[in-house]
Amino acid sequence: MRWKKWIADACWAGGALIFISPLAIVVINSFKTFQEILMEPVGFPKVIQWKNYIEVYQITNLLVVLFNTVIIILASVAGVVVTSSMIGYILSRTRGKLPAAILMLILISMMVPFQMIMIPMVKVTQILGMRDNAFALIPVYMGMSGAMAVLLYHGFTKGVPVELEESARMDGCCGMNLYWRIVFPLLKPVTTTVIVLYALQFWNDITLPLVLLTHKENTTIALSQLIFYRELVSSRWNLLLAAGVLSSIPILAFYFVMQKKIMAGVMEGAVKG
Repeated sequence: MRWKKWIADACWAGGALIFISPLAIVVINSFKTFQEILMEPVGFPKVIQWKNYIEVYQITNLLVVLFNTVIIILASVAGVVVTSSMIGYILSRTRGKLPAAILMLILISMMVPFQMIMIPMVKVTQILGMRDNAFALIPVYMGMSGAMAVLLYHGFTKGVPVELEESARMDGCCGMNLYWRIVFPLLKPVTTTVIVLYALQFWNDITLPLVLLTHKENTTIALSQLIFYRELVSSRWNLLLAAGVLSSIPILAFYFVMQKKIMAGVMEGAVKG
């Protein structure tokens, strides 16, 4: 039976190597010169080229772009959590045809292709003076991405005992205090999931910034990488790879930090279930 375990371990190791090898090649080549990448794309660099990262930092104005992206993500995710959790809670606790119809409309909105609303969205942002403003992405993200979060909160809230709310009302807690002090803390598992999913989605999104933003000073991380790629696609692969590594570090760190919270939230939800 031991040989079966060895085969299983070898399969796991081979699968991990297949997934990790592209990332390793990108990181290794980001420390090479352009000529060295052409001659030895898989080997280690003879001399580590730290200047690749310094040059990328200077060319891309990384701190400004990173600041824009972080502020947009924090505000957008917070807005999605606050609004979607309250909408999902109200719809799950209200009986009747109207809540069911609203929930159906939210579900239908998820099936509408982005191409159908792209031009009207651009026109609306122009009328409101929001065009070419990086922070104008915040309300757009909240409006276009909240449907899935509402469905997640709606389904999870059904598992929260109504008796807890009734007891709180008997003690004089009602309205917004009831929701934020009693109900919302119990939604921690799904809230953690929503935060991670939407943070990753907004960080990697390039469609909305490409449509709404035109100046290089008002870009996000994803759009700045595209612009950088267009400018250096044929001659500076070492800088392109270094830029990719730099742009990936913050979101990878966020994911690894939140991964433990996701597992804790899933376990908490399983115990409650």
